[in-house]
Amino acid sequence: MTRRLVSVIVPCRNGAATLPETLASVIDQSWPAVEIIVVENNSTDDSAAVARAALARHRGPWQVIVSAAPGQNAAREAGFSQCSGDYVQWLDADDTLGSDKIERQVLALDSSPDDDIAHGDWVWEQTVPNLRAPAGARLNLVIHAIAYGTREWRRCQHREHVVSCTFVTGPTTDYLLRLLADWWAPPHAYLVRRRAAEWLQEIRAWNPQMPCATDREYFTTAALHGFRFLHVPGANVVYSTRPNIDK
Repeated sequence: MTRRLVSVIVPCRNGAATLPETLASVIDQSWPAVEIIVVENNSTDDSAAVARAALARHRGPWQVIVSAAPGQNAAREAGFSQCSGDYVQWLDADDTLGSDKIERQVLALDSSPDDDIAHGDWVWEQTVPNLRAPAGARLNLVIHAIAYGTREWRRCQHREHVVSCTFVTGPTTDYLLRLLADWWAPPHAYLVRRRAAEWLQEIRAWNPQMPCATDREYFTTAALHGFRFLHVPGANVVYSTRPNIDK
């Protein structure tokens, strides 16, 4: 049976410290047909060398390319221009995918041809170097969640230096309304069918001039255009917030 290829596009600026874990979460996916494209974006560390070393054990196609244009969105556009996949997985260089995230979403979209973009549930992990007041740290994370419009958290917990909250998005019959109501999920919670990704690339939905909230613009634009969203239970990811790392 031919497996649909998934292109995982990873923009990276100074991600040497987190890239090995991020790329391992892609290489170890249960879905075997995965292409990985790391886009080096004006790093001052050895991100490119770290990426190549981490990708050496990947059995599928991979490449590390350079985007001289500044900004994460320019890197995303550059990565998409090189990809070959039937589906596109966006992934920041400090986040991770659940081991069967891609498989669950590919199979769900393959079984639902009228849907264009799958989305799943996620964990938000905040690294706190001096975690002396876990309750306060949890409160801080929940406040951030409210600010992002993400109110479906199920639990908050902490371990050494890390506070985490689990968010269950659930299905909805009107995803556009959900987005316009200021709901949010990280970009790697989604899997985008190529026909949708190509249209969004053509209109530059990853707007290089947009200084912030770029993923909000991207997925809201998709919903405004009428692309259909499908919730896939169990397709989990981890969104990480670390000191001194810009998202």
